[in-house]
Amino acid sequence: MNKRLIVLLITSMCIGMLLISCSSTKDQDAYSKQVIIIQQPEAAPSTDGSLHQPPFMENVQSPRVYYVLSKRENSIYPFENPEKITQIILGSSVSMVIMSDGGLWTWGDSFKDQLEVNAIQNRHIPVKIMDDVQSVSIGFNRVMAVRTDGTLWAWGCNLRGGFGDGTTESSQIPTLIMDDIRIVSQGVLHTSVIKKDNSLWVWGDIVQYYPLDNIFPRSPKRVMENVTYISSGSGHTMIICSEGNLWGFGINHSGQVGDGEVYGNAPWHRALPPVLVMENVSSVSAGGESTSAITYDGYLWSWGLNTGVSFMAGRNAFSRPVKIMSDVRSVSVEKFIRNDDTLWAWGSNFFGAVGDGTNISRPYPVQIMENVYMVASSGHSLARSFCGTLWAWGSNFAGELGVSEFEFDRSNIPIPIATVGIQP
Repeated sequence: MNKRLIVLLITSMCIGMLLISCSSTKDQDAYSKQVIIIQQPEAAPSTDGSLHQPPFMENVQSPRVYYVLSKRENSIYPFENPEKITQIILGSSVSMVIMSDGGLWTWGDSFKDQLEVNAIQNRHIPVKIMDDVQSVSIGFNRVMAVRTDGTLWAWGCNLRGGFGDGTTESSQIPTLIMDDIRIVSQGVLHTSVIKKDNSLWVWGDIVQYYPLDNIFPRSPKRVMENVTYISSGSGHTMIICSEGNLWGFGINHSGQVGDGEVYGNAPWHRALPPVLVMENVSSVSAGGESTSAITYDGYLWSWGLNTGVSFMAGRNAFSRPVKIMSDVRSVSVEKFIRNDDTLWAWGSNFFGAVGDGTNISRPYPVQIMENVYMVASSGHSLARSFCGTLWAWGSNFAGELGVSEFEFDRSNIPIPIATVGIQP
Protein backbone atom coordinates (compact mmCIF):
# COMPACT_ATOMS: atom_id res chain seq x y z
CA MET A 1 0.00 0.00 0.00
CA ASN A 2 1.56 3.32 -1.06
CA LYS A 3 1.87 6.35 1.17
CA ARG A 4 -0.80 8.35 -0.70
CA LEU A 5 -3.38 5.62 -0.16
CA ILE A 6 -2.50 5.31 3.53
CA VAL A 7 -3.00 9.05 4.06
CA LEU A 8 -6.36 8.93 2.27
CA LEU A 9 -7.44 5.98 4.40
CA ILE A 10 -6.47 7.75 7.62
CA THR A 11 -8.31 10.92 6.60
CA SER A 12 -11.50 9.06 5.73
CA MET A 13 -11.41 7.19 9.02
CA CYS A 14 -10.94 10.44 10.97
CA ILE A 15 -14.01 11.98 9.38
CA GLY A 16 -15.93 8.73 9.71
CA MET A 17 -15.35 8.52 13.42
CA LEU A 18 -16.77 11.99 14.00
CA LEU A 19 -19.87 11.21 11.95
CA ILE A 20 -20.46 7.74 13.36
CA SER A 21 -24.00 7.03 14.45
CA CYS A 22 -25.23 4.98 17.36
CA SER A 23 -28.06 3.64 15.26
CA SER A 24 -26.90 0.04 15.31
CA THR A 25 -24.42 -2.23 17.00
CA LYS A 26 -23.48 -3.61 13.61
CA ASP A 27 -22.20 -0.18 12.53
CA GLN A 28 -20.23 0.11 15.75
CA ASP A 29 -18.59 -3.25 15.18
CA ALA A 30 -17.69 -2.32 11.63
CA TYR A 31 -15.45 0.57 12.67
CA SER A 32 -14.28 -0.90 15.97
CA LYS A 33 -11.64 -3.29 14.75
CA GLN A 34 -8.27 -1.56 14.82
CA VAL A 35 -6.35 1.35 16.24
CA ILE A 36 -4.42 3.98 14.34
CA ILE A 37 -2.70 6.70 16.35
CA ILE A 38 -1.51 9.88 14.64
CA GLN A 39 0.98 11.90 16.67
CA GLN A 40 0.66 14.98 14.48
CA PRO A 41 -2.16 15.87 12.07
CA GLU A 42 -1.17 15.11 8.48
CA ALA A 43 -2.36 16.96 5.42
CA ALA A 44 -4.25 14.84 2.89
CA PRO A 45 -4.46 15.32 -0.90
CA SER A 46 -7.79 16.63 -2.21
CA THR A 47 -9.31 15.72 -5.57
CA ASP A 48 -7.42 18.55 -7.28
CA GLY A 49 -4.08 17.38 -5.89
CA SER A 50 -3.69 20.16 -3.32
CA LEU A 51 -3.21 19.49 0.37
CA HIS A 52 -5.82 20.23 3.03
CA GLN A 53 -6.53 19.32 6.65
CA PRO A 54 -9.68 17.50 7.74
CA PRO A 55 -12.05 20.15 9.16
CA PHE A 56 -11.77 19.05 12.78
CA MET A 57 -7.96 19.31 12.62
CA GLU A 58 -8.02 23.02 11.82
CA ASN A 59 -6.53 25.41 14.38
CA VAL A 60 -4.63 22.62 16.13
CA GLN A 61 -1.57 24.34 17.53
CA SER A 62 0.01 21.71 19.78
CA PRO A 63 2.23 19.05 18.16
CA ARG A 64 1.16 16.57 20.84
CA VAL A 65 -2.25 15.73 19.42
CA TYR A 66 -3.36 12.13 19.22
CA TYR A 67 -6.29 10.61 17.40
CA VAL A 68 -7.44 7.09 18.13
CA LEU A 69 -9.64 6.31 15.19
CA SER A 70 -11.20 3.03 16.21
CA LYS A 71 -11.27 0.41 18.91
CA ARG A 72 -8.78 -2.38 19.39
CA GLU A 73 -9.99 -5.76 18.22
CA ASN A 74 -9.33 -7.12 21.71
CA SER A 75 -10.94 -4.81 24.22
CA ILE A 76 -8.74 -3.95 27.19
CA TYR A 77 -11.83 -4.03 29.36
CA PRO A 78 -12.64 -7.11 31.40
CA PHE A 79 -16.34 -6.23 31.12
CA GLU A 80 -17.77 -6.62 27.64
CA ASN A 81 -20.99 -4.68 28.16
CA PRO A 82 -20.18 -0.98 28.67
CA GLU A 83 -23.87 -0.24 28.01
CA LYS A 84 -24.42 -1.56 31.55
CA ILE A 85 -22.38 1.26 33.09
CA THR A 86 -24.77 3.16 35.38
CA GLN A 87 -22.37 5.67 36.98
CA ILE A 88 -19.02 7.21 36.09
CA ILE A 89 -16.83 8.62 38.88
CA LEU A 90 -13.59 10.49 38.20
CA GLY A 91 -10.79 11.87 40.34
CA SER A 92 -7.34 13.23 39.67
CA SER A 93 -5.86 10.71 37.19
CA VAL A 94 -8.24 7.93 38.27
CA SER A 95 -11.45 6.55 36.73
CA MET A 96 -14.20 4.40 38.24
CA VAL A 97 -17.49 3.01 36.96
CA ILE A 98 -20.40 1.25 38.62
CA MET A 99 -22.07 -1.46 36.56
CA SER A 100 -25.75 -2.39 36.63
CA ASP A 101 -24.90 -5.40 38.80
CA GLY A 102 -23.33 -3.10 41.41
CA GLY A 103 -19.74 -3.98 40.52
CA LEU A 104 -17.20 -1.20 41.07
CA TRP A 105 -14.26 -1.09 38.62
CA THR A 106 -11.26 1.24 38.68
CA TRP A 107 -8.23 2.12 36.58
CA GLY A 108 -5.59 4.87 36.49
CA ASP A 109 -3.50 6.21 39.37
CA SER A 110 -3.84 4.00 42.44
CA PHE A 111 -2.10 6.65 44.59
CA LYS A 112 0.13 6.11 47.59
CA ASP A 113 -1.86 4.40 50.36
CA GLN A 114 -4.87 3.86 48.11
CA LEU A 115 -5.91 0.43 46.91
CA GLU A 116 -2.84 -1.01 45.15
CA VAL A 117 -4.47 -3.10 42.43
CA ASN A 118 -2.31 -2.48 39.35
CA ALA A 119 1.38 -2.32 38.56
CA ILE A 120 2.43 0.92 36.88
CA GLN A 121 2.66 -0.64 33.42
CA ASN A 122 -0.86 -2.09 33.68
CA ARG A 123 -2.74 0.51 35.66
CA HIS A 124 -4.80 1.47 32.60
CA ILE A 125 -6.48 -1.95 32.82
CA PRO A 126 -9.69 -1.87 34.90
CA VAL A 127 -9.87 -4.00 38.03
CA LYS A 128 -13.01 -4.92 39.94
CA ILE A 129 -12.66 -3.95 43.60
CA MET A 130 -16.10 -4.23 45.18
CA ASP A 131 -19.62 -5.61 44.65
CA ASP A 132 -23.06 -4.22 45.49
CA VAL A 133 -22.04 -0.54 45.19
CA GLN A 134 -24.58 2.27 44.70
CA SER A 135 -22.54 5.48 45.27
CA VAL A 136 -18.82 6.37 45.13
CA SER A 137 -16.77 9.52 45.66
CA ILE A 138 -13.04 10.18 45.24
CA GLY A 139 -11.21 12.59 47.55
CA PHE A 140 -7.56 13.33 48.21
CA ASN A 141 -5.94 9.92 47.70
CA ARG A 142 -9.06 8.47 49.26
CA VAL A 143 -12.15 6.62 48.03
CA MET A 144 -15.48 6.25 49.82
CA ALA A 145 -18.23 3.93 48.63
CA VAL A 146 -21.82 3.28 49.70
CA ARG A 147 -23.00 -0.28 49.24
CA THR A 148 -26.58 -1.32 48.53
CA ASP A 149 -27.07 -2.28 52.18
CA GLY A 150 -26.37 1.34 53.19
CA THR A 151 -22.91 0.77 54.65
CA LEU A 152 -20.21 3.39 53.98
CA TRP A 153 -16.67 2.13 53.27
CA ALA A 154 -13.39 4.04 52.92
CA TRP A 155 -9.88 3.23 51.77
CA GLY A 156 -6.73 5.13 50.90
CA CYS A 157 -5.24 8.07 52.78
CA ASN A 158 -6.85 9.00 56.10
CA LEU A 159 -5.14 12.39 56.36
CA ARG A 160 -6.50 14.45 59.29
CA GLY A 161 -9.12 11.81 60.00
CA GLY A 162 -10.79 12.08 56.62
CA PHE A 163 -12.43 8.67 56.97
CA GLY A 164 -14.60 10.01 59.78
CA ASP A 165 -13.93 6.94 61.92
CA GLY A 166 -12.14 8.80 64.70
CA THR A 167 -8.65 7.65 63.63
CA THR A 168 -5.89 8.82 61.29
CA GLU A 169 -4.94 5.32 60.17
CA SER A 170 -4.87 4.83 56.39
CA SER A 171 -5.96 1.56 54.83
CA GLN A 172 -5.41 -0.22 51.52
CA ILE A 173 -8.53 -2.31 52.05
CA PRO A 174 -12.09 -0.98 52.43
CA THR A 175 -12.91 -0.05 56.04
CA LEU A 176 -16.47 0.16 57.39
CA ILE A 177 -17.30 3.70 58.54
CA MET A 178 -21.07 4.17 58.97
CA ASP A 179 -24.47 2.58 58.36
CA ASP A 180 -27.73 3.79 56.77
CA ILE A 181 -26.03 5.94 54.09
CA ARG A 182 -27.58 6.78 50.72
CA ILE A 183 -25.11 9.14 48.99
CA VAL A 184 -21.48 10.21 49.64
CA SER A 185 -19.58 13.17 48.18
CA GLN A 186 -16.01 14.24 49.00
CA GLY A 187 -13.89 17.31 48.59
CA VAL A 188 -10.13 17.29 48.96
CA LEU A 189 -10.24 16.79 52.73
CA HIS A 190 -13.90 16.91 53.70
CA THR A 191 -16.79 14.49 53.31
CA SER A 192 -20.57 14.87 53.15
CA VAL A 193 -23.11 12.04 53.28
CA ILE A 194 -26.89 11.79 53.06
CA LYS A 195 -28.36 9.17 55.34
CA LYS A 196 -31.46 7.13 54.51
CA ASP A 197 -33.58 9.50 56.60
CA ASN A 198 -32.41 12.32 54.25
CA SER A 199 -30.29 13.99 56.93
CA LEU A 200 -26.97 15.56 55.90
CA TRP A 201 -23.79 14.73 57.83
CA VAL A 202 -20.41 16.46 57.31
CA TRP A 203 -16.83 16.11 58.55
CA GLY A 204 -13.23 16.92 57.56
CA ASP A 205 -10.86 19.87 57.07
CA ILE A 206 -10.23 22.55 54.46
CA VAL A 207 -6.55 21.90 53.91
CA GLN A 208 -3.96 19.90 55.75
CA TYR A 209 -2.33 22.76 57.65
CA TYR A 210 -5.28 25.10 58.09
CA PRO A 211 -8.08 23.33 59.94
CA LEU A 212 -11.16 25.40 60.71
CA ASP A 213 -13.51 23.28 62.76
CA ASN A 214 -16.36 25.75 62.37
CA ILE A 215 -16.46 24.93 58.65
CA PHE A 216 -15.89 21.18 58.64
CA PRO A 217 -16.21 19.30 61.96
CA ARG A 218 -13.59 16.62 62.56
CA SER A 219 -16.16 13.90 63.28
CA PRO A 220 -19.53 13.38 61.54
CA LYS A 221 -21.97 16.15 62.41
CA ARG A 222 -25.66 16.31 61.54
CA VAL A 223 -26.21 19.53 59.57
CA MET A 224 -29.55 19.56 57.70
CA GLU A 225 -32.76 17.63 57.09
CA ASN A 226 -34.78 16.82 53.95
CA VAL A 227 -31.67 16.66 51.73
CA THR A 228 -32.02 14.90 48.37
CA TYR A 229 -28.63 15.44 46.70
CA ILE A 230 -25.10 16.74 47.41
CA SER A 231 -22.04 17.57 45.33
CA SER A 232 -18.62 18.64 46.63
CA GLY A 233 -15.83 20.63 45.02
CA SER A 234 -12.30 20.91 46.36
CA GLY A 235 -13.37 22.77 49.47
CA HIS A 236 -17.10 23.46 49.20
CA THR A 237 -20.32 21.45 49.19
CA MET A 238 -23.62 22.21 47.45
CA ILE A 239 -26.89 20.77 48.76
CA ILE A 240 -30.32 20.30 47.17
CA CYS A 241 -33.26 19.95 49.56
CA SER A 242 -36.60 18.32 48.84
CA GLU A 243 -38.32 21.63 47.98
CA GLY A 244 -35.67 22.38 45.32
CA ASN A 245 -33.68 24.97 47.27
CA LEU A 246 -29.91 24.95 46.70
CA TRP A 247 -27.66 25.58 49.71
CA GLY A 248 -23.87 25.78 50.03
CA PHE A 249 -20.99 26.10 52.46
CA GLY A 250 -17.18 25.84 52.56
CA ILE A 251 -14.32 27.58 50.79
CA ASN A 252 -15.61 30.59 48.84
CA HIS A 253 -12.57 32.64 47.74
CA SER A 254 -13.61 32.31 44.07
CA GLY A 255 -17.31 32.72 44.73
CA GLN A 256 -17.93 28.98 44.25
CA VAL A 257 -20.55 28.81 47.01
CA GLY A 258 -22.57 31.34 45.02
CA ASP A 259 -23.82 33.75 47.68
CA GLY A 260 -21.70 36.84 46.87
CA GLU A 261 -22.98 39.94 45.11
CA VAL A 262 -19.85 40.42 43.01
CA TYR A 263 -16.41 38.87 42.96
CA GLY A 264 -14.31 40.22 45.82
CA ASN A 265 -17.27 40.88 48.12
CA ALA A 266 -17.89 37.24 49.00
CA PRO A 267 -16.40 36.04 52.30
CA TRP A 268 -13.36 33.79 52.07
CA HIS A 269 -15.34 30.92 53.51
CA ARG A 270 -18.90 30.10 54.48
CA ALA A 271 -19.06 28.26 57.77
CA LEU A 272 -21.92 26.03 58.82
CA PRO A 273 -24.87 26.31 58.69
CA PRO A 274 -25.21 26.36 54.86
CA VAL A 275 -26.47 29.49 53.08
CA LEU A 276 -29.31 29.60 50.55
CA VAL A 277 -28.08 30.17 46.98
CA MET A 278 -30.95 29.42 44.54
CA GLU A 279 -34.45 28.01 44.32
CA ASN A 280 -36.08 25.50 41.95
CA VAL A 281 -32.88 23.51 41.37
CA SER A 282 -33.05 19.97 40.00
CA SER A 283 -29.32 19.14 39.65
CA VAL A 284 -25.95 20.49 40.79
CA SER A 285 -22.28 19.71 40.11
CA ALA A 286 -19.46 21.23 42.17
CA GLY A 287 -16.00 21.36 40.60
CA GLY A 288 -12.65 22.41 42.00
CA GLU A 289 -13.52 26.08 42.51
CA SER A 290 -16.73 26.36 40.53
CA THR A 291 -20.34 25.18 40.58
CA SER A 292 -22.93 24.48 37.88
CA ALA A 293 -26.64 23.85 38.45
CA ILE A 294 -29.77 23.11 36.42
CA THR A 295 -33.11 24.64 37.38
CA TYR A 296 -36.54 23.08 36.87
CA ASP A 297 -37.02 25.01 33.62
CA GLY A 298 -33.92 23.35 32.09
CA TYR A 299 -31.58 26.33 32.29
CA LEU A 300 -27.92 25.79 33.12
CA TRP A 301 -26.34 28.21 35.59
CA SER A 302 -22.67 28.50 36.56
CA TRP A 303 -20.52 30.47 39.00
CA GLY A 304 -17.09 30.46 40.61
CA LEU A 305 -13.64 30.39 39.04
CA ASN A 306 -13.27 30.64 35.25
CA THR A 307 -16.81 29.75 34.27
CA GLY A 308 -17.75 30.35 30.66
CA VAL A 309 -19.51 33.60 31.44
CA SER A 310 -16.55 34.94 33.44
CA PHE A 311 -14.28 34.20 30.48
CA MET A 312 -16.62 36.09 28.16
CA ALA A 313 -16.94 39.01 30.56
CA GLY A 314 -13.17 39.25 31.00
CA ARG A 315 -13.46 38.46 34.69
CA ASN A 316 -11.76 35.83 36.80
CA ALA A 317 -14.87 34.63 38.61
CA PHE A 318 -18.52 35.23 39.39
CA SER A 319 -19.88 34.71 42.90
CA ARG A 320 -23.54 34.68 41.85
CA PRO A 321 -25.23 32.18 39.50
CA VAL A 322 -25.15 33.27 35.85
CA LYS A 323 -27.40 31.76 33.18
CA ILE A 324 -25.50 29.79 30.50
CA MET A 325 -27.86 27.83 28.22
CA SER A 326 -31.38 26.37 27.99
CA ASP A 327 -32.67 22.83 27.41
CA VAL A 328 -30.04 21.13 29.59
CA ARG A 329 -30.76 17.79 31.28
CA SER A 330 -27.51 16.92 33.12
CA VAL A 331 -24.20 18.58 34.05
CA SER A 332 -20.76 17.53 35.28
CA VAL A 333 -18.63 20.57 36.13
CA GLU A 334 -17.96 22.17 32.68
CA LYS A 335 -19.57 19.43 30.57
CA PHE A 336 -23.32 19.20 30.06
CA ILE A 337 -25.86 17.23 28.04
CA ARG A 338 -28.81 18.97 26.41
CA ASN A 339 -32.28 17.53 25.88
CA ASP A 340 -31.34 16.55 22.31
CA ASP A 341 -28.56 14.33 23.79
CA THR A 342 -25.73 16.51 22.47
CA LEU A 343 -22.69 16.96 24.70
CA TRP A 344 -21.27 20.45 25.21
CA ALA A 345 -18.18 21.72 27.05
CA TRP A 346 -16.19 24.84 27.86
CA GLY A 347 -13.21 25.90 29.95
CA SER A 348 -9.48 25.25 30.14
CA ASN A 349 -8.23 23.06 27.30
CA PHE A 350 -4.50 22.69 27.96
CA PHE A 351 -4.63 18.88 28.05
CA GLY A 352 -7.50 18.56 25.58
CA ALA A 353 -10.07 18.55 28.40
CA VAL A 354 -12.76 20.22 26.31
CA GLY A 355 -12.56 17.50 23.66
CA ASP A 356 -13.09 19.65 20.57
CA GLY A 357 -9.91 18.61 18.73
CA THR A 358 -7.89 21.65 19.79
CA ASN A 359 -5.87 22.82 22.78
CA ILE A 360 -7.52 26.24 22.79
CA SER A 361 -9.46 27.13 25.95
CA ARG A 362 -13.14 27.77 25.28
CA PRO A 363 -14.85 30.72 27.02
CA TYR A 364 -18.27 29.55 25.81
CA PRO A 365 -19.82 26.10 25.33
CA VAL A 366 -19.02 24.18 22.15
CA GLN A 367 -20.67 20.98 20.97
CA ILE A 368 -18.51 17.87 21.33
CA MET A 369 -20.62 14.76 20.64
CA GLU A 370 -24.12 13.48 19.88
CA ASN A 371 -26.21 10.62 21.31
CA VAL A 372 -24.65 10.95 24.78
CA TYR A 373 -26.33 9.24 27.73
CA MET A 374 -24.03 10.29 30.59
CA VAL A 375 -20.78 12.17 31.19
CA ALA A 376 -18.33 12.76 34.04
CA SER A 377 -15.56 15.33 34.04
CA SER A 378 -12.34 16.02 35.94
CA GLY A 379 -8.91 16.67 34.34
CA HIS A 380 -10.15 14.00 31.94
CA SER A 381 -13.65 13.01 30.88
CA LEU A 382 -15.61 9.82 30.22
CA ALA A 383 -18.92 9.68 28.38
CA ARG A 384 -21.25 6.78 27.62
CA SER A 385 -23.31 6.94 24.45
CA PHE A 386 -26.81 5.53 24.11
CA CYS A 387 -25.45 2.69 21.99
CA GLY A 388 -23.18 1.70 24.88
CA THR A 389 -19.75 2.88 23.70
CA LEU A 390 -17.55 4.39 26.43
CA TRP A 391 -15.51 7.39 25.25
CA ALA A 392 -12.57 9.13 26.96
CA TRP A 393 -10.50 12.29 26.45
CA GLY A 394 -8.28 14.75 28.28
CA SER A 395 -5.19 13.97 30.36
CA ASN A 396 -3.79 10.44 30.48
CA PHE A 397 -0.79 10.73 32.79
CA ALA A 398 -1.65 7.56 34.71
CA GLY A 399 -3.68 5.56 32.21
CA GLU A 400 -6.95 7.12 33.36
CA LEU A 401 -8.29 7.13 29.80
CA GLY A 402 -8.09 3.34 29.70
CA VAL A 403 -5.07 3.37 27.42
CA SER A 404 -1.48 3.10 28.67
CA GLU A 405 0.18 6.46 29.32
CA PHE A 406 3.20 5.01 27.53
CA GLU A 407 1.15 5.11 24.29
CA PHE A 408 0.05 8.73 24.72
CA ASP A 409 -0.46 11.12 27.63
CA ARG A 410 -3.52 13.03 26.38
CA SER A 411 -6.24 13.13 23.77
CA ASN A 412 -8.11 16.24 22.68
CA ILE A 413 -10.96 14.35 21.03
CA PRO A 414 -13.15 11.56 22.48
CA ILE A 415 -11.70 8.11 21.81
CA PRO A 416 -13.73 4.87 22.11
CA ILE A 417 -12.26 2.66 24.82
CA ALA A 418 -15.03 0.06 25.28
CA THR A 419 -17.59 -0.97 22.71
CA VAL A 420 -20.63 -3.23 22.90
CA GLY A 421 -19.93 -6.72 21.63
CA ILE A 422 -16.14 -6.49 21.55
CA GLN A 423 -14.87 -9.48 23.50
CA PRO A 424 -11.92 -9.16 25.89
